[in-house]
Amino acid sequence: MTEWEVVTLIITLVSFIAIFVGCAWKFASMITKLETLIDNLSQTIERIESEQERDKQQILNKIEDHDLRLRQVEKEIIRIGDKND
Repeated sequence: MTEWEVVTLIITLVSFIAIFVGCAWKFASMITKLETLIDNLSQTIERIESEQERDKQQILNKIEDHDLRLRQVEKEIIRIGDKND
């Protein structure tokens, strides 16, 4: 091998290593960003599920309250009807 072939080989190897390290660096950066996005998405989903559960419970409480009021009104109607007979 001549000196220039050795120099070319070294330059080629250094270029290959630089390209590989650059790609690995970008890949690691992208993975880190994706992990952050997934963590944020998980937190958002947990918050939404919590809010949905709270809203569901509020709706069920309102339904129970309305059911109780309806039964009271029905009893009052029956009482008034019995009074008029």
